[in-house]
Amino acid sequence: MTNNTFKLSDQALGAIMMALQHSLMNQTDIVPVLKDFDLVNTADGLIVQAPPSVVFNDPDCEVPGLIGDGTEERKSGGEVFANYLKELEKSGV
Repeated sequence: MTNNTFKLSDQALGAIMMALQHSLMNQTDIVPVLKDFDLVNTADGLIVQAPPSVVFNDPDCEVPGLIGDGTEERKSGGEVFANYLKELEKSGV
């Protein structure tokens, strides 16, 4: 038996964070969402294959590429998290 160690990629962390946020906002159990994740090992670490989409419909959202005109737009968890991190870096948080 070999003992392999794997790390999560930024994309996988973003997918987990978005699943957690969705679970908290909707007061739902996160376990079924996490159990549905198909993880693939890559050079960058584990990624979530076909992560669930996140729907934003908030005209006040200031994260570029997500929304802004009040229309609904779908992004993968990885894209949303990447944009979120960029905004945090710009704001100095």
